[in-house]
Amino acid sequence: MLKLIEGGFFSGARERLYEQIKARVEDEKSCFLLVPEQQTVLSESHLASILPSSAPRFFEVTNFTRFADTMFRSLGGLSGEYADGGQKALVMWRTLTELEPYSEARLPKEIGAGVVKKYLSAVSQMKKLSLSPIELEEGAKQLEAGGERSRARLREKLSDLSSVMTLYKKLLE
Repeated sequence: MLKLIEGGFFSGARERLYEQIKARVEDEKSCFLLVPEQQTVLSESHLASILPSSAPRFFEVTNFTRFADTMFRSLGGLSGEYADGGQKALVMWRTLTELEPYSEARLPKEIGAGVVKKYLSAVSQMKKLSLSPIELEEGAKQLEAGGERSRARLREKLSDLSSVMTLYKKLLE
């Protein structure tokens, strides 16, 4: 059962919430407090001071990401594996190394941490903008019509970024 308690500052909503949590814990009933990521530690420390020592058996302060993971694990629905920053960097390094000979704009021959970071950032930005590799390649083709050097360079970079995104995603999966 989901119970929402609304209230602004000084409305008493927070105190009512804490009373209800305490009552559920004392009745040995399971309870979660869902808070934004940045509020998790603050809420945990405050509630630890007002709840009985048995509270962790029945109560958990959680954020949206942790709550989703907990629910998926309990229901058997979480099946994905996550790559951390180091693993993503290694996959990007491999991607750039494999694509360098085929690059239109000529990817750097020396692929160091700075280049890897730059391309990880570019891929992340494209995802945030909801741009797919196919859309980038279509944009590159539209630029072919113009004969200007600046257009040719942009077309090459878009084409390369499309290739990088495609191979990176494939290798990461």
